[in-house]
Amino acid sequence: DDMPAMKQIIYGYDTALTGNESFQVVKDLALSLIAKLRSIGRSSKAAKPLIFFAHSLGGIILKHAMVILAGSSGVEKLILQQIRSVFFFGVPHLGMEMSHLLAIVQGQANEPLVRTLSRDGGYLTLLDDQFRGIALFPKIRIISAYETKMSRATRVSNAVPTTCVLLMFFPTPGIRRRNNYPNR
Repeated sequence: DDMPAMKQIIYGYDTALTGNESFQVVKDLALSLIAKLRSIGRSSKAAKPLIFFAHSLGGIILKHAMVILAGSSGVEKLILQQIRSVFFFGVPHLGMEMSHLLAIVQGQANEPLVRTLSRDGGYLTLLDDQFRGIALFPKIRIISAYETKMSRATRVSNAVPTTCVLLMFFPTPGIRRRNNYPNR
């Protein structure tokens, strides 16, 4: 083990776009993450600090979980107090172009979950506003990395390639450190 003083935990959820029968939404996945953290002893006063690495939808789930924790009391509040760093990678904080993904999930149980990543839905804007206060917690360091160029991310079919951009609305390119949510 390269880092014997650290315990690594991977939290996953069903990310399949096609054939997905899950009807969970972001709140369900966030509550599941909190339950997992509680079940492994993260709500103990003696628990070690937490560092999160979150990619894409995982970052949205983590943000929602942190908002829930901030509004809770007792042992769940302890989980939030243990978070020291959050690294967001390619998280569409304020949404992304969805037409290519909606064509894939149309009519499936996971369509509402995918729709939450849309720029037009309003959910991500509300979540971002709620998360802003948490981003100011002095003990939590937040780093967000995002793409600044188009990338080939999804194919609707083998014949029709599409591209998407993971968007973050910051005034400067690259990586932003600490309090990375600009005033709009």
